[in-house]
Amino acid sequence: MYARFARTLSQLRHEKGVSQREAAQALEVSQALLSHYENGIREPGLAFVVKACDYYHVSADFILGRTLSREGNMLTEQEILNATEPGNILQGSVLATLQSKLLSGAVGVLFGLLGNALGFSIMPVYLLCFVLLMIAMTELTFRTAEKERSDTVK
Repeated sequence: MYARFARTLSQLRHEKGVSQREAAQALEVSQALLSHYENGIREPGLAFVVKACDYYHVSADFILGRTLSREGNMLTEQEILNATEPGNILQGSVLATLQSKLLSGAVGVLFGLLGNALGFSIMPVYLLCFVLLMIAMTELTFRTAEKERSDTVK
C-alpha cells in the first residue's frame, strides 16, 4: 500500500500545482511528515487520508491505489432521489443510473488490474477509453429513458 499511496499522493499534489509546504499547511501536517508520506517512509492515519481525499477531491479508494476512478462509485441517496424528479432527464429511471455506475465501476476495476499487471501507468489509455465509454453510456441512458417515457405514455 505504501508505494501506491505515496505515488498517488505526490501525483495529486503535482497535478494541483501546489508546493509540499502549501499542501502540508492545508492538510494540517508538517512538511516533513507530508514528505514522509509521499516517499512511503511513514503510513498515514485515517484522519489524514480523509483530509487528503477532501483536499484533492478524490475517493479514498483512488488515493489508496485500489481503483483508477477518482470519484468513487457510490450511489448516493441524493442521486436516487434526484433520478425520480419529474424534470430529471432520467425521469425516474433509477435502473439507468445504476447501470452507468456499475459499468464505470467495472471499467475502473478492469483498468486498475491491467495497470497493476503491466506495472506501468496506463492513465492516458484509461482516460480515452473512459471518455468513449461515457459517450456510449450517455446514449444508452437516453435510450432507456426515452423507452420508459414511451412505455408510461402507452
